[in-house]
Amino acid sequence: MPEILIKGDGKFPMDVQLPIVAVQFASDGTATIHTQGTHHGRSIGVEVKVRGQMKPGIFEDDIDRDAFYDKGVILRGMGDITRHLADVFSEAYITRAKDAEPLH
Repeated sequence: MPEILIKGDGKFPMDVQLPIVAVQFASDGTATIHTQGTHHGRSIGVEVKVRGQMKPGIFEDDIDRDAFYDKGVILRGMGDITRHLADVFSEAYITRAKDAEPLH
């Protein structure tokens, strides 16, 4: 499994780049992207779902409020490898990841 990349100048924002390992397209154009890599010997990953047929939300520095969709982009956890991703964000953004109560 390839190593993830953390890029930047040490200031914010830092880029956390995960390798894409699989992509599936649904009949409505929705793309489900599986990302996974390693960091410090641990598997890291997340699933990203992008709704199909969305129009651009920003055009020539103007925000088109009608272009934003409910459930346009969804990040879906994949168990421990996504929990480990939270640790990577904690490291990259120099903020402590802590235990939290489940969302209700």
